[in-house]
Formats: sequence, structure tokens, C-alpha cells
Amino acid sequence: MKKIGKYEIIGIIGKGAMGIVYKARDPLINREVAIKTIRFDLVSEESENEEIMQRFMREAQAAGKLSHPNIITIFDVGREENVTYIVMQFIEGSSLQKMISSSEKISTPEVIDLMCQVCNALDYAHKNGIVHRDMKPGNILLDKDRKPYICDFGVARVETSTLTQAGTAVGTPSYMSPEQVMGKKVDKRSDIFSLGCILYEILTGRRPFEAESITTVIYKIINEEPPPLFEVKKGLPVGFEHIITKALAKDPNERYQSCAELVADLRSIHAVAEKTIAITMAREELPRVEVRKKRKLGPVLIAALVTVVVLAIAGAIYFLQTTGNIPFVSGGSQQTKKEESPETSQPSALVAGGVEDKLNKVKESFEKGDYDQAVRLAEEILAADSANASAKELLNKAQNEKAKSLAARAPGKEEQRIAKPSPGPKAKETVPGPTEKKVVEAQPSSTTTSPVKAVVPGSVEDRLNRAKENFEKKNYAETVRLAKEILAVDAANVQAQEYRDRAEAKQREAALIAQNLKDGIGFYDSEDFEQCLQKMEETLKLDKGNTDALRYKSLAEAKIYEQAAQEEIKQIIGRQRRAEESKDLLALISDIGSDSLRQEKRDYGKLLFNNYDDIRWSSISNVQVKVKDRNHAEVTFSYISLAVYKKDGSRTTVFEGVKIWTMEKIGDAWKIMREGKK
Repeated sequence: MKKIGKYEIIGIIGKGAMGIVYKARDPLINREVAIKTIRFDLVSEESENEEIMQRFMREAQAAGKLSHPNIITIFDVGREENVTYIVMQFIEGSSLQKMISSSEKISTPEVIDLMCQVCNALDYAHKNGIVHRDMKPGNILLDKDRKPYICDFGVARVETSTLTQAGTAVGTPSYMSPEQVMGKKVDKRSDIFSLGCILYEILTGRRPFEAESITTVIYKIINEEPPPLFEVKKGLPVGFEHIITKALAKDPNERYQSCAELVADLRSIHAVAEKTIAITMAREELPRVEVRKKRKLGPVLIAALVTVVVLAIAGAIYFLQTTGNIPFVSGGSQQTKKEESPETSQPSALVAGGVEDKLNKVKESFEKGDYDQAVRLAEEILAADSANASAKELLNKAQNEKAKSLAARAPGKEEQRIAKPSPGPKAKETVPGPTEKKVVEAQPSSTTTSPVKAVVPGSVEDRLNRAKENFEKKNYAETVRLAKEILAVDAANVQAQEYRDRAEAKQREAALIAQNLKDGIGFYDSEDFEQCLQKMEETLKLDKGNTDALRYKSLAEAKIYEQAAQEEIKQIIGRQRRAEESKDLLALISDIGSDSLRQEKRDYGKLLFNNYDDIRWSSISNVQVKVKDRNHAEVTFSYISLAVYKKDGSRTTVFEGVKIWTMEKIGDAWKIMREGKK
């Protein structure tokens, strides 16, 4: 393609499921532009193409009225054969998404300044009645100076509400608000939720709602909170946690009510402006040392030396009491030998954080008696390499030693130790005092005492217990996580497999419920109440107490009843017309429900039929049926009735105006109870 409209194509910037973005030149003013093409014939049914295209054009034209330094300017909108295109400002740079993925560093003041510019631009759009509906890092362009520009106004709704071509990926809903993924009507607060997701990703390098499937992402957006910032990235300013929490509130009323409010909070974090953070961050990272200013080292060294001496003395006393040896003296000759020949045990270089490095740390922790640390490190290795035999062996040893340690401190074990004094001169130390004697007497003999089984924190049993608790609390994502951790260590664990499978089934069920609700609410908004009712009934089969499903089921049933009532009442209008035109007195009074109105209608019919021929109704209009409840309705409609007067053969107007009926449901039929006119 060499040209689109009058614009000369220079090259391709990017491709998507709906079309291509080109770099082009406006030959009239020699200006470089970006042209985004949309192929509606590829993304919707043929019958819907024109309607969707017209909506797209209206939205693009509305966005074209926006003029803000941080919003991409739209120059032109056009259509050529099957391609509809938008001509917009060309930005030399990349998107915020690419910047986040590049591990590029950005300071806290830069984060605040960037977000404030985006918020101000969005606030301007909101004040002009435009909601973006597709805010995400990919729709924020950055020029060479990192100045942000929001793009894709007017395209957002089309891209998020139609299907993609076969074989292409569906856009992620990770930045959508709960009300948006559920198909409800959205306002500016939905964009604010998206801004919270973007800020979270800038600060941590990961999205707040992550999962392997779109349905699980939707479930998390609706039901779960994102991991707290301090768990994902250490050292961030505390104020960001408050901002993220408020921006990502599930209830729109609990969020910031405008982007201006969000900007005000962002501007209040200047106290931490010196801190520098990496955009793409690992969950755990080495601590950074920041040199603020030079300090005198003398007092620091003295304090450190005193601390070392105190710790050494305390350690020596503990070592002496435990082993009977003085540290640094017993076995000194052996130590000297080791020091004399360091070359014989020169260790090979290890990769920091690698498996071998962690295995050595597990061994060191085990030898020091730090079984908690040994268990944690061994499980980290097995999470990455479930077949590592050394890690499994060390994990079992550490868990066993930890269990022994906890069991030794348990009351049953302690009482057994007290009840059985050790022989020799030290027996006096184990003779129980008055209180201890009571305990010993109350205990059965050591041959019948059952040892207390201690659950080691972090062990398989502990994680199984926590998986069970989370499953019962319906926290299925955490249940799956714990079960997978267990299976990484013990792939054959039947209970973990069961918890994982049941929790994943519940997640799929929750995702299906969320999708049914979204579809059902969409049907309700488009006035397809039968389909809405069907979706809500499907939801209630899965979750009989679902409040949203119950509410929309009731609303849909009311609308279906109202539509049926309106249709029946319109048929009564038709029957009244035919009764007058055919001079059928019985038919004329058949739809009357009160005796007084029936008599009045009978008298009117006799007068009309005896004096007029060729009665014709015309221009029936403004039919309004207001169903107050299941048994009462108010009806108004306009019409003209013409007839030929028998005495002189002239055609005259019998009635012209508005009829007003008050109607009631009697049995299975609607009846006219009162009639008025104006």
C-alpha cells in the first residue's frame, strides 16, 4: 500500500488484529503523521459493520475535539473501501509498556511527574464527557524526553467489545475495572481504576492482577485484592500503598472520584524524591546502599567493635555451658592446620543465587541449627528443580530436626524429662520442686505417654492445613498456590492434588459465573431480557445465593412481564378500533372491566353506530403503556376517528385527541376500568 487517502505511506509502525498502524506523510503540509487503520469487516458480522463503523466515527470525531498537550492530536478520519482510518500526531519514541519491559530505571519524582501528566490529560477528557475505557501502558506513548501522550481515544470501545480474527490473541483485560469486566456501564472512575493498575506496574514491574487465563484474571479483578506493594517491591514510598489501594477499590464510590484527586495525592510524596527505583523489578533483590552524605567513621567503628566483643563473650559462655569446651582453644591445633594449608581446600567459584550456592547455604543453616532457614532455602530450590535429590534429602533432615526440636519443647516431653531424673551427681538438679511434683503425679508412666505431634511451620503438613483453611474461606487462588508449592516438593501428594483440582474447579466456576453475569448484564442493557434471564438462571445454578444474579433475574422477569403486558394492551387498542369500524357492540364492551364504564360504552356505541357509517380510525400514535405493577397500568394514545354522517352523507370527525385508560389485570386478562380523554 503506497497511499491511504491523500497520505503517502512511509512504513509500518505496528500490526494488530484489527488493522495496521502506518507512519505516513501529509503531502500538502509535509507533516509526518501516524495512520491507524481499522478493518471492521474482519472483526464483526457483516450486518453489524455499518452500525459499528458509524459509532467508531462518532467517537473518533468526539476525541478529535480534545486539545491537550498530553493527548495525541487527531487530524483526520476517513474511509477507503473496507478500511476506516484515523490520522493522528506522530510521536518519535516508544510506549510506556516497552519502557516497563526494558528494565529501564526511573526515579520516584519521574514516576510522579509522568503519572500526573497522564492524570491531568485524562481529567481534561473526562470534563469533556469522554471516558477512554482502554487505559493501559500500551496506549501511553513516550517521546524522547519521556513526555507522555494518551492515544486511542474513540478506538477503545471498538477494540474491547468485538471479536478478533481467528488465530489472533484477545487483548488482555488486566487493566479493566470490575464494573467493566462485568459488562456494566462505566464512567470516569473506571479509567481511574486503570490508572491504579498502570501505577502498580510501573512501581513493581508486574501487573496487579496476573493469572494464566483471562477468566482467572477477571475473577481476580472482581473478587481479590492485588499483592501489597511492600510484598512485591521493598523500599517504595509508603504513600504509594495508600494511592494504589484507593485507586483499585472494587466499589467505584470508594475510589478517587476524579483524576485531580489522584494528582493531589501523588504530589504529596515529595519527601521520598531522592529514592531511585527500577521499573522492572524482581520480587526479591539485593539491598542497595545509598550514600546520602559523608559521616565520621570513628564512633561507628568503636560501636561496632564493642558489639562484636559483647557477642563474642556471650557466645563463648553459651559454648562453654553447652560443650564444656572453650571456643577458639579446644581443637586449636586442628584449626591451625587448616589455616596453614588453605590451598588444599580452595572452593570453586559459585554463581550467587544459583542452585549450588543455595545448597551450600542450606547445609550451613542446617549445621548452625537454623532449621527454619534450611527448610525455606531447600523449598526454594525444589520449586525451581523438583528432582534435586540433595535438596530433598536436606529438606527432610531439616524438617525432622525441626520437629524434634519443637516436640522436645512441648509440655508432654518436658514433663517426661522432669519425671526421669538423670543419674550421678547432677540428679539433684532434676528433682522437681513442689509445683513440678504435682505435674509428675498427674502424668501416666512414660510407657503410656503419647508424644505431642508438632506441626513444623512451612512443612508439607503446615501447608496442607493452610490450603484447607483457604479453601474453606473460598480463597481459591491461595489454595492453588499452596497446593502447587507442596507438589513441587512432593509430586505424589494426593491431598495437595485434590485441593489443587478442587480449587481450580472453583476458580473456573467463578470465572464462568463472572462471564455469565457480564453477558447477562450486557443483554439487559441491550433490552434482550429473555437472554438476560437465561444467563442469570445459569448463574444461580452454580451459585444460588449470588446477589447480582438474583437482582438481574428479578429485573429481567419484571421487564419480560412488562413487555408482555404492553403487547396485550396494544392488542386491546386494535380490538377497540376494529369493533368501532365493524359496528360490533359486543366486541366493543368485551374489554371493559367495570359495570359503569360498560354501560357508558354501550350507550356510546349505540349512538355512534345508529348515526354514522364507514367509521375509520387513523393516525394512531404516541402509544404509551406504563405498567405500575403486575395488576395495574396506565395507557395513553392519540388517534383520529372519521365517519360518514347518515343524514347528509358528509364525512366528519367523530373523535380527535388523546384517550386515557386506567387498566387492571383481572384473572389472565387486562381490562379497561376507566376511560378519559383530552
